This record gives sequence, C-alpha cells and structure tokens, in this order.
Amino acid sequence: MTNAVRHGGGAGRLELRLHADVLTCEIVDHGGNTDGLPVRLSPTNQTGGRGLWLAHHLTGALMLTRRPDGVTASVSVCITETAAPANPPSGQRSDTDTDPAVTGREEP
Repeated sequence: MTNAVRHGGGAGRLELRLHADVLTCEIVDHGGNTDGLPVRLSPTNQTGGRGLWLAHHLTGALMLTRRPDGVTASVSVCITETAAPANPPSGQRSDTDTDPAVTGREEP
C-alpha cells in the first residue's frame, strides 16, 4: 500500500479475499509512471525500495499487472499451518537440532 501512496498517485484500493486457505491481497493504484517495477533487493545504504522484494519473498506469490491507468499488485499466501517433519531424512539435521532457543543448549 505504501507504493500506491508514494509512487502510484497518492491513493489506492486494497482488497483482501479469502478463498479456502489462500489469502489474497490486491492493491490497485492510479499512478502515471508504470515503468520499471523492480523486484530486487535495494543496496543496504538506500532507504526504502524493498517492498516488492519483501512481498515476493514473504508470500506465496506476487503478481504485478500494468494497466493504462496504474498498477495492480497481488500477493497471496496460504494461511494454513504446515507442520515441520517430525523426523528429518536420514543424515540431515533439522533447524531445531542446533537452535539454542529450542534446545536450551549452546552449539559446540
């Protein structure tokens, strides 16, 4: 939504939809400049510019659609919890095997 306000004409529309266990958030803006929608990680010395990258990496899907009058950004995520495997495959360790917060011990 921040992109819609900052780069998309100052306003936008946000719609949330739940279908089965998939939550979809669609943001529509009316900005005139739709060139170059970067989905990349900005340099660490740059303020901002990470919103689309974060949306892409933290959700199940990100779709950007250019329209003559702006951009529509849609993200979706499955909201059903998925359980971690109880026993990792032979020869592999799970994250909880070495995480001091989980095991209560320091890693050797």
